[in-house]
Amino acid sequence: MSLRGDLAQIGKYPVMRKLGEGATSEVYLCSDPFNLRDVAIKVAFAEALRDPTRGKICRKLFLTEAKLAGKLQHPHICQIYDAVAEENLHYLVMEYVDGGTLEKYCRPETLPPVERTVEIIFKCTRALEFAQKLGVTRRDIKPANILHAGETDVKLTDFGAPLIATRDTTQVAGVGSPAYMSPEQVKDLPLDGRAQEFADSDRFETLRRLPFFEHFSDAELWEVGRISTWRHATAGETIMKEGEPFGEMAYLSRKEHARGAEVTVGADASIISVPTQSLNQASDGCRHKFDRAFMAILVERLAAANLRLSGV
Repeated sequence: MSLRGDLAQIGKYPVMRKLGEGATSEVYLCSDPFNLRDVAIKVAFAEALRDPTRGKICRKLFLTEAKLAGKLQHPHICQIYDAVAEENLHYLVMEYVDGGTLEKYCRPETLPPVERTVEIIFKCTRALEFAQKLGVTRRDIKPANILHAGETDVKLTDFGAPLIATRDTTQVAGVGSPAYMSPEQVKDLPLDGRAQEFADSDRFETLRRLPFFEHFSDAELWEVGRISTWRHATAGETIMKEGEPFGEMAYLSRKEHARGAEVTVGADASIISVPTQSLNQASDGCRHKFDRAFMAILVERLAAANLRLSGV
């Protein structure tokens, strides 16, 4: 049973329009009447499933993706809500992302700004790291498998070709797009997480929890993690000495501003330092967020000083 052509309904989902198709499947925008939301439904071509050469591989890729339904819960991974595998009808019900794929931005005349590109890449690596920690190594990352919404929100999709680290799962070899494969994959060598490198997730999560970095974007937090130094300080250790240029005043002041007091650690703590020279070389957006955060601190201090002077 081929679903090529006009459709009125797929299972319990009314069809609104066709979104596109690939070599083995087509995707439709449908309505989910029970959850009152739009969904994207990927339907495998029946002839592809019956093909004597590729049918087994197609069924395996479909079932692999179906098994991940509900497991990869991440803001930058397209969610799979449901999967149906009948004799002549295989389809996946997925989150609908209205921006389409990133393929449209892969031409010289449509390339996005560098700052936007960096943030998109960073969000993709966050999603890949999350999947890898669950034992899933993604094997076919390419613009056609990355959906976008708004300026920089992205969703990885098409997880039919991952490497799943479980003993009871048979992997399909030779899967992927040659232009986007790692050398190990092209040579059909064993694959694992070493084909991917990620930013330090612990640092990122720590920065995200700090009020100072509340308004920083993901890409800007990644930049802070790159230009900062991290160390442990023990109770009683002096981390700022009188007479040394240090802190927000040293950064904001046009003249060298020396501290008038020492700062000592009261209890064991982690110290995050961002050298002024490194911050001066950061992106405009990152420096702007630092300026705003420092100014907010100074305003709070001035308000507190005013209350003390007024005797309130």
